[in-house]
Amino acid sequence: MLKINKKTILLFLLISSIVVVVIYNVEYFKKVDPTILTLVSGSIGFIISKIIEDLKESKQRLYEQKRKYYNELIRPYRDVLKNIKVKNGNTILNNKQIADAMDTAFDNILYASDEVIEKYGRFRNTDTNDTETGSKSLYKTLKLFSDLLLAMRKDLGNKYTSLDDVHILRMFINMSEKEEELYRKEFKKIK
Repeated sequence: MLKINKKTILLFLLISSIVVVVIYNVEYFKKVDPTILTLVSGSIGFIISKIIEDLKESKQRLYEQKRKYYNELIRPYRDVLKNIKVKNGNTILNNKQIADAMDTAFDNILYASDEVIEKYGRFRNTDTNDTETGSKSLYKTLKLFSDLLLAMRKDLGNKYTSLDDVHILRMFINMSEKEEELYRKEFKKIK
């Protein structure tokens, strides 16, 4: 969806009014001193470049904030994955991890896209709303986690990614081609 802010509207109105004035008042501009026209066009160019620069800086600051908060949001789950790999048996989030995740969730409400917020809510409440047990529940949890990571990637600028859920999971889980197909098959069953 295209989001239009006040600066964009002002920029559009400024450019369109300049075009209209130039088209309908060509004779008037022939009478004006070229030095004044140069100063006016230079000033307009400077203003437009400043507006564009401000928009880029604002977008960069927002990107950095999102990146920071997304990293914090998935940190507890990363820690769980790390613990599984070292086989220490601690696959449950501790109270500090849960509290940190809650704090970060509040921060993400301000910065995250609607899709990320929706995907995080679905992932976080999987066990609450889940009637499935065993491997079906595991597949659903993994799918929702990979959906969340894909939504974060898209929100941070990778809008046209060709990756799917299984590509994301391969970053964390070793799997053969047969297992990849199994995951894809199981994920298609999940809504």
